Amino acid sequence: MHPLLETLTLDDHEDVVEIFRTDNGPMIRLLLIDVLIVLVLFFFITPLFRAGPWGVGVFLLGLLLCGLLGWRAVIKWMGSICVASTARVIVIERTGFWAKKFREIAYKEIVHTQYTKKGPVNTWRDIGSVQCMVKSTTSLFSIDHVVHPQRLLEIIGTYTTFSSSPQMPISSVSHEPVRPLFSHQNIPIPAEIKKKVPPSVDEYWDRMQS
Repeated sequence: MHPLLETLTLDDHEDVVEIFRTDNGPMIRLLLIDVLIVLVLFFFITPLFRAGPWGVGVFLLGLLLCGLLGWRAVIKWMGSICVASTARVIVIERTGFWAKKFREIAYKEIVHTQYTKKGPVNTWRDIGSVQCMVKSTTSLFSIDHVVHPQRLLEIIGTYTTFSSSPQMPISSVSHEPVRPLFSHQNIPIPAEIKKKVPPSVDEYWDRMQS
């Protein structure tokens, strides 16, 4: 179990479906910059130490700052997750060493969802953002830089569909297969609906001529 789940209070009949990580790209870029700065400090270690206490202080201060910034980047990435349960989506964002921000949205409040991927790198790494339109408002609940956004969209679509049916409790659908909310598959049209389809322009013109 993820350590951050211990800080969450789940309702009755609510289970965790899946945990999604956020993009680790910013953390990796900052760690690479830290490594580069440390290499530069060690490259100039001889002139810095010859400069006396000031040079030694600059060297040690640079190492300390690089260590703190790298540690902060790792803590922020490890502490930022998106939790999809059987009743809601919870977003936990780590903004610092100790500060955390919690956001959540219930499936019954979602009326529309979509996801986007920007750039070839994010497309290749399967990282994107999921936007949920909230019922009765024009605001968006955005889940940014999440890994596997399409999978998250499918879970939201499944439980959004189930939550709209009051006869079906949440616990009874926790093992149902996930299906997308918006599908482009061809759905067969029943015969009684086909009869009500309006005629084409050519058919309508033939009727008028006769």
